[in-house]
Amino acid sequence: MGRGHEESRSVGRETALHREAIVEDLRRVSALLQDEPFTISVYSRIGRYSASCIKRQFGGWREALGQADLGDRYVGPAVTERMKTQVSRTMTDDEILEQIRNVAARLGKPGLSGADIEANSEIKQSQMYRRFGSVSAALKRAGVEQVSHGRRYTKTRFSKTCSMFGRTSADLRRS
Repeated sequence: MGRGHEESRSVGRETALHREAIVEDLRRVSALLQDEPFTISVYSRIGRYSASCIKRQFGGWREALGQADLGDRYVGPAVTERMKTQVSRTMTDDEILEQIRNVAARLGKPGLSGADIEANSEIKQSQMYRRFGSVSAALKRAGVEQVSHGRRYTKTRFSKTCSMFGRTSADLRRS
């Protein structure tokens, strides 16, 4: 057996010892904060380990609490499967554009909004901003129109609506 194998076993033991030390510290701090929500930011104020260290060792705050048998103290949002997988992060630009086209076809709409895409696919609007610069640019590259959410009223219709409430459009501009 070479020296490299011994070193890797040593690193594995150190990691296990480090994880156990974090678990013990989580239990210590949890006992001190019986009446307070036990969040990672609260822990960071008096715990010995940083939030990034905990995330690196356990994958997340919820997982760390689970390892320390403190899962019942978790007060964060429920982590959904969609959050865990984040499928769109591994998709190519062409795959994202294809999903946009599929949403338009499935909904039978020539134009879509970012909300339409987010509600009917695994793609988030933030992903379209990161990849294409904007939702509009993503839709344009996919060959799909963007739904315009322009004015809901014409000037005439707005004036009539205002007069129904005993106001004028000029009154609203002043307030």
